[in-house]
Amino acid sequence: MSFDYNKAPRIFKRAFYSGLGRTGARWAVVFLILSLSGSLPGLFAKSRPKALPLSVSIREVVENEDRYDGRRIVVSGRIQSIFLKRGRLGMPYLEIHLIEDGAGTISDKPSLEVISLQVQKIRPGDKVIVQGSYRVSGKKAGHFLEHFLDAEIVLIDLS
Repeated sequence: MSFDYNKAPRIFKRAFYSGLGRTGARWAVVFLILSLSGSLPGLFAKSRPKALPLSVSIREVVENEDRYDGRRIVVSGRIQSIFLKRGRLGMPYLEIHLIEDGAGTISDKPSLEVISLQVQKIRPGDKVIVQGSYRVSGKKAGHFLEHFLDAEIVLIDLS
């Protein structure tokens, strides 16, 4: 057997697709449609809607932690302090300490730690509304944390 370097090598004696013919091409199309039809409902299926968050006070969350563990809640309060921190991979996040807005001294007011992965322009003293999942313990930003609200949304309350 001689090898001609000027020609492209032929691996098959005839073209691979020539053996399909018309009936083979039809079967290939039918197979393709049937294989995709099983996955099409999954492509267009909607995800289960999230449960509506409960609107609670900071005092209620602090006093009944086990009741709200893992649940989505909405709290409002004043920002006592903000810390810009870095996660284990270097991504910035905000640690916000909220106190309940109302009468009384600061020592009487319960506080709640909020972790927000979205760095926003907020200052201590701003009144905010926070929506997220409360966790008694868990990991966030690569750190193990306890008693925190994992914020999905932090909005400044203009009222």
